[in-house]
Amino acid sequence: MNHRTPSLGLQFHHSVPPNATFSLRATVETGVDGGLRFDYRLRANSADLLIPPPAPARHTDFLWQHTCFEAFLAVEGEPGYREFNFSPSGAWAMYAFARYRIPLEPTVSVRGDPSIRSGWAQGELLLSALISPADLPPRRDGAALELGLCAVIEEADGKLSYWALRHHPDRPDFHARDGLALRLPAETLRYTEQREATS
Repeated sequence: MNHRTPSLGLQFHHSVPPNATFSLRATVETGVDGGLRFDYRLRANSADLLIPPPAPARHTDFLWQHTCFEAFLAVEGEPGYREFNFSPSGAWAMYAFARYRIPLEPTVSVRGDPSIRSGWAQGELLLSALISPADLPPRRDGAALELGLCAVIEEADGKLSYWALRHHPDRPDFHARDGLALRLPAETLRYTEQREATS
């Protein structure tokens, strides 16, 4: 049986509140193959948002400059982590870090392209992203996974607001380790120790 978290509310950072009224919630589900599925639900008036147009489903940098849903993953007790960006356009990005904002060298290659689906339903922008177990950080047996769920929302006038389960108190910083507010215990995960794939 898959493990699915309760629906979790994300909050905007107080330093850059949105002009419009939005509500954002997310869930995470473990797959039978060991992958993870992220579901985001943004309740909004579509006229208040700028949504990136459809784009090739490939790795694309700077997605966070526009409406983008994100996930940060780390193994409990280890300094390294991975960042995933999921655009409603269908484009995506994955970055691996050795520690806070220090890229992992050599760079980790993406082995399974994330699958992204998005669209509107009953006043909500829905985005679902599925990532392969091969692209999760290598995990030793018994270790939990720590996650940060976050998003950048672009309004019709170009203003950006920053949303997360837990924020850095002074500024929006999704890389801050204390932002990894969600913990998936080892018994809910189905993948085991993996080697890094390097390019």
